[in-house]
Amino acid sequence: MDGVFWAHKKGPFYMSLPFDLTVDLEPGQVDAILRKSRVAGLRFPVEHGGGIDSGLYICRPAEYSLQSVSRKHRSHVRQRLENCEIRLIDGDELASQGLELNRETLERQGRSDEVFLDPGKWKQFSAAVRDSPGMLAWGVFLAGRLSTYIVGCRDGDWLHLLYKASRTADLGEYTNHALDFWIASSAAADPGIRMISNGSTSLAPNEGLDRYKRQMGYSVLE
Repeated sequence: MDGVFWAHKKGPFYMSLPFDLTVDLEPGQVDAILRKSRVAGLRFPVEHGGGIDSGLYICRPAEYSLQSVSRKHRSHVRQRLENCEIRLIDGDELASQGLELNRETLERQGRSDEVFLDPGKWKQFSAAVRDSPGMLAWGVFLAGRLSTYIVGCRDGDWLHLLYKASRTADLGEYTNHALDFWIASSAAADPGIRMISNGSTSLAPNEGLDRYKRQMGYSVLE
């Protein structure tokens, strides 16, 4: 609508695509979109204020290395990379092994999401990842068992990391750290990827998540 693709983000909100796109809409245009689409709210970046302070966690792969990671986590990342398997996973693997990780992750976070909890809808989601151009999924395997996965989307010279889930029993194994590092450092070898985004932040960010992403070498693009 109004020349912008809108995608369901969270709760009743839709967000402009791609996430880094600056959208210039007047209040009247926003009202018209809400009425026509019958959605409760829109979220989109604006160039000159007028909204709520927020931003994207980003890193530039060309500048990314182990030195980008905080000293606290470098040894954990290095050690985990040496004794686990990290690779792209297909839709069938995501469907069969990801559901358990979804349940444990959402339980830890005190959230519920039908798409990630219902076996049938999760199978449909995994098939959509498999069949949609630009969609990718990566996984970390410990002893042949999926420990952490990330689903992302390649859009032009941006790589957007969209969904992440991990096994509760493996949180002390630093597979989350290893996968985030592996994706960013691997992207450095692709000159076509200029930027990686790893979720958004708001005026009142989750302190633990904010600290983790900054320690992994991400900064906030406001």
